[in-house]
Amino acid sequence: MAARSTALVIPEYGLSKEQWPPDWRFAGPYMKLIERGVVPAIVLDSRAKDEAYLKARGITELVELPKQMAP
Repeated sequence: MAARSTALVIPEYGLSKEQWPPDWRFAGPYMKLIERGVVPAIVLDSRAKDEAYLKARGITELVELPKQMAP
């Protein structure tokens, strides 16, 4: 699989199985990236500043959720 250099940053609980209903606020921004021809990876907020982690995944650009959507 090819590395994805762009990643959408989502809240830590964004994909949690324990949260009900699930938090899908990131789905719209994710799909907008796909519409632009970008197939983004997903990075949890807690890993967004971990340079070694991002480098290992080949991520060079992070896309944050719009401020009104962030927790």
